[in-house]
Amino acid sequence: MNKKPIIKPDVKESFQYGDIVSWKFRDTITPVRGKFAYRFSLTFSTGIVIPMQKGGYSTKTEALKAKEFAIAELHSKRFIPFEYTLKEFFDYWLYYYMIDERKISYHTFCSYRNVIYNYFLKTWDPNSKITDIERNDIKKGLDSIEKVSVLLLSYTVLKGAFTYAKNHQMIRINPVLTAIRMKKKAVKKAYNQALREGTIKHQKKEYPILSIPQISLLLLKCKETKAEMYIPLLLTLTTGLRISEVIAIKFSDIDWWEGELHVRRQLGRTTSNDGEADNRLCTQEVKTKSHSGERDIPLGDFVIDELIVARHKYETVQKSNPQFQDLDFVCFRENGLPYNRGNLGKSFKELLADCNLPKMRWHDLRHTYATVLKENDISLKAISVCMGHNGTGVTKDVYINLPEEIYDCEKVIGNFIIDILPQTDFVFDIQISEKDLLELLPQKVYNTVG
Repeated sequence: MNKKPIIKPDVKESFQYGDIVSWKFRDTITPVRGKFAYRFSLTFSTGIVIPMQKGGYSTKTEALKAKEFAIAELHSKRFIPFEYTLKEFFDYWLYYYMIDERKISYHTFCSYRNVIYNYFLKTWDPNSKITDIERNDIKKGLDSIEKVSVLLLSYTVLKGAFTYAKNHQMIRINPVLTAIRMKKKAVKKAYNQALREGTIKHQKKEYPILSIPQISLLLLKCKETKAEMYIPLLLTLTTGLRISEVIAIKFSDIDWWEGELHVRRQLGRTTSNDGEADNRLCTQEVKTKSHSGERDIPLGDFVIDELIVARHKYETVQKSNPQFQDLDFVCFRENGLPYNRGNLGKSFKELLADCNLPKMRWHDLRHTYATVLKENDISLKAISVCMGHNGTGVTKDVYINLPEEIYDCEKVIGNFIIDILPQTDFVFDIQISEKDLLELLPQKVYNTVG
């Protein structure tokens, strides 16, 4: 892939020292060039000991008071040992802390980088000290963002960055929380005013949702005209998987006996530039989007049958192509390599047009999956579990505490689509019962209280 690797900027060594764990002050005040200073040393969590001196005081008494104040700040964890500019801080926080310690995904990294360097550091002076940033500066940065999605993301970035700075003694006061509250209040006030004046109308965001007959048509047409996309499309529609999860499925993830799919990974780009050498920068195996992304999903008999056919094709291509790489991916190209997220986009748009279906993103198929289940009174908790959502505390509790109740039960798995395979005299008027889709969920999921 012709993708630029992530190149980390150089940062000051002091960022790597860690937190202050102890300190030692000289008993006496030291005269320095007609002024007075106090000297001390700080020991950091990495074991590094740094000698320091604070001076410029006119009298010994003034220096002694400053020394006592510094000791008090050390005890309250408000002492700031090093000063950093905004750019120095954000370079470290994003490229070292968020990548190396938090292990953020490549797409999250790109989103955060955009907010920081294309908005905040263009509104603020990058060379100003982070200790000098006040509430009004934060608000000015937020006011520079017009797009709602970017503004919402900026709240997350600012909270994370300045909370880190406060917890690691880079700033004394965190001005972000108050500034964000002020901004949210101002946005809400402006929105309500616009509603009253009639300059805008409240519109709930809607996603294109396919009906059961449209799903059948889409699969059948795909089977006939775009066979390479059929398995990923089938899996998305019958399991609600994300496209990054679909292309990461391996045959070894399928429990053929139980008729169950184990979701344990997704494919994407890492922030460590893995895969650059063998031209697979965007198809690296990475963790699921969240802990709840690791899940077991039942498969319908029809889906199992199609996966058996896919396995037969895999073995046939493997034997016939000397260049084939045996990587075990269910959705594979002729050389055995997996698809990446962008490979299927153009073909999907063409397929929608061939079926006279509305324009939509591949991801919108997940909305179809969830909507069909919700309209048939399936618990929101159950849907969240099966889709790998981790957006609320309730969802987390269900996933963590109830896996046996949801999955260790007798599966009630029926056919999602009956006789979908094209016949010579087949017409596009397949009648599909919504119950077929519902039967893809375990029986006890039906009874989970939403």
